[in-house]
Amino acid sequence: MKINNKLLFLILSGSLQAQVGIGTSEIQGIFHVDPKLNTSKTGNLITNDGDDLLFSEEGNLGIGTASPLHQLTVVGDNIHHPVNIQNIQNFTGNKTVYNLAVDAAFNVGTVSYTKVPTVFFSLLEQTKGLDIGNSNSKINLPIGSSQVEFNTASITFGTENGTNFLSIANDGIYSIETIANFLCDTDRIWGVNLIISKKELNQTTYSVIDSRRIVTKLGNEANSNNNIALPGKYFGVFSLKQGDRVSIDVGTGFAATGVNAQTCGTHKPGLNTSAMNFIIKKID
Repeated sequence: MKINNKLLFLILSGSLQAQVGIGTSEIQGIFHVDPKLNTSKTGNLITNDGDDLLFSEEGNLGIGTASPLHQLTVVGDNIHHPVNIQNIQNFTGNKTVYNLAVDAAFNVGTVSYTKVPTVFFSLLEQTKGLDIGNSNSKINLPIGSSQVEFNTASITFGTENGTNFLSIANDGIYSIETIANFLCDTDRIWGVNLIISKKELNQTTYSVIDSRRIVTKLGNEANSNNNIALPGKYFGVFSLKQGDRVSIDVGTGFAATGVNAQTCGTHKPGLNTSAMNFIIKKID
């Protein structure tokens, strides 16, 4: 009986360390399944393994390959998606979640984000005494650290040759939103244009990427109340690159009558002054 037990133990021990193959006599790894019975090996070349499942000696699992190099290697057929997940539970609440991403070598990793915007820039630009003259000249808006309310987009700012600019930290799609109020001390027709210019890293001059009328006063009544600031809004989406410099200007355009807008003169002190609030977001 002892001899039989020892013999059975030796047989089972050998089986536990052996390779197991299903549908193949050319077993690769520890456990190899070939549903189509078509996998073959010539030297180091393994062919027709697109339907195979294999556990390697290193503990890697391969699906669609007989030579997995990672803990899980999935190789598709370029016809169907190799992975399909359904009936999964949605996340609820204000959680930090992770996006799956695939790099150029087809490795799967994560990119994290939260539901609170992490790329956000806001500044309050107070412009007092703005003279909206009839010379069609632009007025470059100054930007200082005391005006910045939020900056998690890593946007920096500075001045170069008299031009104030915002410097973009990362490539992406950015939205620029402006909420403004303008006061003009004239009873004539007047208007304000918002002008956005960009200078790329290897350029020496700025080029206009958008110019839009954001406020117009069409009335020219002699007895109208000119001590009321008029609202203006702007929204634009731009593709910007790392190192791009963006400058923001205001200036006059033409009035509805086809003539130049009138000079506004000096604004009243206090609340009735021109003010602009910019919100810049990286949306992609």
